[in-house]
Amino acid sequence: MSAPGRYRRPRGTFTAHPWFGEDRRAADPVSQLARSLFGLCREAADPYELAAHLEAIGFNRYRVTREFGLANTFALAKRLFELTPRKPALRLKGYTPVALTWLRQLTLLGGILVTLGLQTRGSQADWGVLIFLITWSVVGSRFVDLGAGALKAPQRRGLLSLLVLSGLLGLLGFWLAAPPTLAGALVGGLWWGLTVTLWLEQTAGELNLKSLLPVAIAFLGLLPYPLELALGILFFVTLYLLLPQLGIPDRQVWRYLRRNWPFTLLLLTYGLALGALFVQLFRSFPAGLLAGGAVMILTLFAAEWGLLWVRRSLTASLWRAQGSEDYAQSTAILRALAPQLLIFGLAAAALFWLPFSDLFYGDLLSRFGLFGLSLALALILLSLDNVLIPAALLGSAALALLWGLPLVWVLPALCVTLAAGVIFHVRRVESYGIYLL
Repeated sequence: MSAPGRYRRPRGTFTAHPWFGEDRRAADPVSQLARSLFGLCREAADPYELAAHLEAIGFNRYRVTREFGLANTFALAKRLFELTPRKPALRLKGYTPVALTWLRQLTLLGGILVTLGLQTRGSQADWGVLIFLITWSVVGSRFVDLGAGALKAPQRRGLLSLLVLSGLLGLLGFWLAAPPTLAGALVGGLWWGLTVTLWLEQTAGELNLKSLLPVAIAFLGLLPYPLELALGILFFVTLYLLLPQLGIPDRQVWRYLRRNWPFTLLLLTYGLALGALFVQLFRSFPAGLLAGGAVMILTLFAAEWGLLWVRRSLTASLWRAQGSEDYAQSTAILRALAPQLLIFGLAAAALFWLPFSDLFYGDLLSRFGLFGLSLALALILLSLDNVLIPAALLGSAALALLWGLPLVWVLPALCVTLAAGVIFHVRRVESYGIYLL
């Protein structure tokens, strides 16, 4: 299989063509393949990245042994890498996933704390705006992530412009239909500005502190400072940061969106269901705003680090496997995820038990904790390019709440079914293995 690393999608479709006619150049099959795939071989940063590309276009170890007499794809990649003149690889400066994770978590922590502070000052939550913002951020974040590999820089800027404008227009539309309090408007503006600045960092793949600016400006609302002035500064600063990165959407952007309309519907289902569950949780515990917010912060951060841990474990297991059949065996998956499965089982058992205990806030901790576990499982599936399972299961849970089923039944069922969905998906390595490379 392939070594762990950050997979970069090839710029085009590559096919190894046979060499016809008299040729004074080396005629062995490996040299011919090196000439056919010259651009791909020249852009690869190392043999491992080249091996990932070769596997993606069909050069598995069986084909490599049959056509070239080499042991596996890595041996072929090493030979090709040695035969091809190097082109210096462009690397994004300062890009480290762990550093970006810490920055994102620090930013989200600040945003959540400011939001809770504004809510405790008497602002009534506008649940419709909250569900819209959650849905918009889910859809937009996924398209920003996928667009980084599928679109060129001008098209990415055009896509970003559409996403930013849709969020702003949606927010203004809700405010015109039901004018919010100034504190509520500041909360909505904070999460619009925070989301789009995080998209800028995600697009650039670099560590910077721009995403902290909306949080710092919204913090003025907790001080003896005019809320309307804080709201105006927030929008002005966010637009100032955005304008150099925006562009006009061209035909390719619209074609890209039309081609992915089924994917968009799944993301909308996922975002709406996630927002509905989130709102129902806070409406069920109106007196537990601070406690529920603290649990949400812990579960969000634990979910992100748990996701990184799961991906590293799956990648290491994929690297050790001799083939997809060996990797997809139940025993191999259990070995790869044994620590995570143990921790998940213990946490789920404790959360299932809490409502029946005499622990203070036991019911609240159980509900928010189970929601956090469910969110972590859904993020694992999204990270492995499966939107269908979390969209279907969260959508079913939201419908169950509309039909009147209590949270005490819905959340445990959602958690268990999502866990089953993760186990089912990770056994189908051909559907996600390339995303681990």
